[in-house]
Amino acid sequence: MIKVIHQLLNRVLYVASISPIKYLNFIVFSIKVSVKKILVSRKKCSTIKLYHNMV
Repeated sequence: MIKVIHQLLNRVLYVASISPIKYLNFIVFSIKVSVKKILVSRKKCSTIKLYHNMV
C-alpha cells in the first residue's frame, strides 16, 4: 500500500513539473483510480461492508 502511494506521489510531482494547469485534474483522477483498484482488490464481501460503513 505504501509503495502504491509513493508511486502516485512520484507521478503527481512529474505531471506537476510538466504542466501545472492539469495538476489538480490529475490528482482527482489518480485518487479515483486508486480507490477503484483498492475496492476491486478486496473481496466483494468486504467491499459491501466498506460501502455500508461509508453510507
